[in-house]
Amino acid sequence: DSLVKYAFAAEDAEVAGLISIVNVYGNKLPNILSDIQVHNEPQGSANVLLITGHRSKGLEWDNVVLADDYIYSLLPHLDREDVNKAERVPVCHEVFGRDQEANLLYVSLTRARKLLGISPKLYYIIEDAEALRQNETEEA
Repeated sequence: DSLVKYAFAAEDAEVAGLISIVNVYGNKLPNILSDIQVHNEPQGSANVLLITGHRSKGLEWDNVVLADDYIYSLLPHLDREDVNKAERVPVCHEVFGRDQEANLLYVSLTRARKLLGISPKLYYIIEDAEALRQNETEEA
């Protein structure tokens, strides 16, 4: 409970993401991690790499697919269940105060040499945030 309170108060998206993983997978998590270790191969021989945005800095691949966890780091107030049900996630001004998360998303978006895969929800968040930013710039 104290970790959840800290993550919310500090708006620590990384800790909030870890808490969310524990909430979703609970007691299954040790087995999942064990399965990942068993199937882990050296990077050069793997067909698929699972890598965090932080670890992707400076690297490139032909094809990159981003997970939707960026949604929760940009808009940490959103409930995962609500996001899963929604076709389009509402974007608010909060997204502009999340520079570190936006920069990490930018790094991740630019790791693909040829093909980039993102979900429609993440695409709409990027599109809507840019439209909101442009509207504010025009009004100022």
